[in-house]
Amino acid sequence: IPWNRDNDWEKLETLIRAAAEHDLWVVLGVETGWPKTDENPPRVTPRYAAYRKTCSDWIQGLTERYKDTPNLIAWATQDDPGQVITQDDAAFQDYLRSRYPSERELSLGWQVQVDKWEQVTLAGTPQVDHAAPPFFARPSLDLLLYRWQEFADTLDLWAKEIRLRDKQRLLFTGRIRDYKGLISVPRSYDAILPELLPGQVEADLVTHNAHGIDIARRAGAFCVLPNLFCGREGKGALPAQLAGWMRAAALHGAGGMSLSDWPSLKGSEELRKVVRATWDELLASGLLWREPRPTTAILYEPTGEGVLVKDRPVYGYGEQFSLGEP
Repeated sequence: IPWNRDNDWEKLETLIRAAAEHDLWVVLGVETGWPKTDENPPRVTPRYAAYRKTCSDWIQGLTERYKDTPNLIAWATQDDPGQVITQDDAAFQDYLRSRYPSERELSLGWQVQVDKWEQVTLAGTPQVDHAAPPFFARPSLDLLLYRWQEFADTLDLWAKEIRLRDKQRLLFTGRIRDYKGLISVPRSYDAILPELLPGQVEADLVTHNAHGIDIARRAGAFCVLPNLFCGREGKGALPAQLAGWMRAAALHGAGGMSLSDWPSLKGSEELRKVVRATWDELLASGLLWREPRPTTAILYEPTGEGVLVKDRPVYGYGEQFSLGEP
């Protein structure tokens, strides 16, 4: 549901009713970044009262409007949340104030003279310890932890606002497009939706980056529903390849799955047949919802940035800390 002032509610509600007529459940995805129609949006972070208030009012209105929808099974929050959350100098300074009682304590911790909080910037912080070995020290660590906490706290704010008003329904994340986001989702959610398309993260054409499902499951704490690539702009993926990706997702413990592009699916009868046959195969095998018996653990914290895709780190929040595979 776009966060706009002029939503076409009738179009959305017609779609919900049509789904009910076909005995389909509905998950309502809520845009929780900021209305695109606003020219001067405030910072999207729980650190600012203006955003908390407006976000709360928006969610209050939606939950009131749809709370009695009989086929509404779950809510979902913002897609690709890391791209809408504000990270700026003022928020970083506020974070540091919560960790250091004064500029003096910050100076002692960073081993550099800081006279005013306003001296500290996102761009300048890495330079404090990049100039001499070991090139990654307390300032960069604080910056890493700030970015990590800001992501988790913002998702938690969205979850609490929805849970406050609807305690019965499930709560999903939006589509999350990197590994550091998957590992940072707070426990206030029921399900995580990875969208780790080959080429948009690593170019894994064999399993569709299925290790992201292992990361997101967090030892069974979350149901994981990956979004698999099935085509783009109406041009479908290879049917056999998509079938392999569906099997890999099930083997890695997915609780279900979705497909990335409806026009591609609609435009290819062969693709639809393969999806249906593979889904039936997974259901018949009992693999899809069988309790996993892990033999390997992934020990992972989102520190080193790891692989960069279009200058976007997909594994961690640390700048120039660890490049390449973790």
